[in-house]
Amino acid sequence: MSRPKASCFIAVAIVCAAQVCYAQPKPNAQPRGALSGRVLFFEDARPVWRARIELRRKSGQLAEVTVTNRNGEFTFAGLPFGMYAVTVDMPNCAPIREEVYLGAYTEPIVLQVQRKKAAETLFATLQRPGFQPRNDRETIS
Repeated sequence: MSRPKASCFIAVAIVCAAQVCYAQPKPNAQPRGALSGRVLFFEDARPVWRARIELRRKSGQLAEVTVTNRNGEFTFAGLPFGMYAVTVDMPNCAPIREEVYLGAYTEPIVLQVQRKKAAETLFATLQRPGFQPRNDRETIS
């Protein structure tokens, strides 16, 4: 490369680098944050693994869905600030819904799910047309 071409290339590179390094964020950019938390069983405070977490905007529109890890933890990142509804859905547990405001200093949330009673689960599972218990062991209370 000749000397004038090399100097021109270096000057263009410096100008482009300066624009990238000193670029200001867009004034209309909406602030974003993360919402995190844990899901625990109400009865013994053990973490709930693989619980489905739905995050809905104030309008009711589904924003994101995730699943808890082995420690019952979940995170939604890159969300615009505002009101959200967090719903936890887990088999054999009562569903829960909590509204949360996501802002600059939103703390992690703790959600506790409660197991449905075994009798309620059995009744729903075993109830079928024409079922007649033969003895006390088949009676569902």
